Amino acid sequence: MRVTVNLNDEDYIAFNISHQFSSKTGRDSILFGKILHLILLIGLIIFICTLDAGPILTVVEIAAVTAFYAYLILSYDNRLKKRIRKRIENMKKSGKLPYETEATIDFTEECIMEYTPSTTKKIEWKDIEHIRTDEEHAYLAFSSIQALLIPFRCLGSQKDEFMNMILAKTGLQLNK
Repeated sequence: MRVTVNLNDEDYIAFNISHQFSSKTGRDSILFGKILHLILLIGLIIFICTLDAGPILTVVEIAAVTAFYAYLILSYDNRLKKRIRKRIENMKKSGKLPYETEATIDFTEECIMEYTPSTTKKIEWKDIEHIRTDEEHAYLAFSSIQALLIPFRCLGSQKDEFMNMILAKTGLQLNK
């Protein structure tokens, strides 16, 4: 099966967000960030309690700091998505996007061949570590930071055939 893939910034942003929220390293990083915010909140509350500001002001300060940190912790995921989007927009402005906008990918019996204007890459079926999908893409990861990004719009009516072939060739389960 041959697929012509045309990627855009939104595809790459979706991949980075998916990777951040689906990979073990990404989830651990998110958990660490939230725990760090919680530790800072506890430290700040302890500091406020040691001040000699009076009981009413202390309660008001603790309530304000708690509300602020609750916002930071609860909005952490959305703020992370915005940072990913901003980083990729900055990469685009500097002309250093880490992906090719156009590629032809051949899925053969033996391997996967990816052809871009500047590279040719051979990926063995056994090298695919996991397969993840979202509503619009399939991600075939062959290392902790590399994956083939296949937008479903590029497959047309062959989406189901494609997914069945990929699952059969790799012997992997689909992760969503």
